Amino acid sequence: MQIADMLSKIVAKNTMVSFHWAEVTAHNSSSTPKTCDLTLSGTTTVIAGVRYMHNYNPTVGDIVLVLVNDKDLIVFGHLEG
Repeated sequence: MQIADMLSKIVAKNTMVSFHWAEVTAHNSSSTPKTCDLTLSGTTTVIAGVRYMHNYNPTVGDIVLVLVNDKDLIVFGHLEG
């Protein structure tokens, strides 16, 4: 999808893009593609099978930044400390 198309959908409110905090509850390193399971901030429901950026190696208990684009979630990385 072209950037202009994506921006027009966001403006038209057809696509909802947001960032959320989440806690990693599991690391599925044997899955293809590799994924992790999360609970988004303020919830107790586990979201399974979320992909993450190549430079991040999930650890249970990490607090991570998650991009939510419609129904797609991507973990960008974790908070230090």
